[in-house]
Amino acid sequence: MSARDDRAGTLLFGTLVGGYLTALVVAGVHGELLAGLVVGAGLVVRVAARRRHRQDAV
Repeated sequence: MSARDDRAGTLLFGTLVGGYLTALVVAGVHGELLAGLVVGAGLVVRVAARRRHRQDAV
């Protein structure tokens, strides 16, 4: 990944984790489940971006 892609991925991941923690505080258990799905989706997006980058490099 380029440095720009890595910074964008880190920012996205940080935002998702922040959203997860906020949901825990604000909404309790239901928020935790929702936030878990959001963070999981963020991880899937990040892994997919890395795989796409590896394929582009080959």
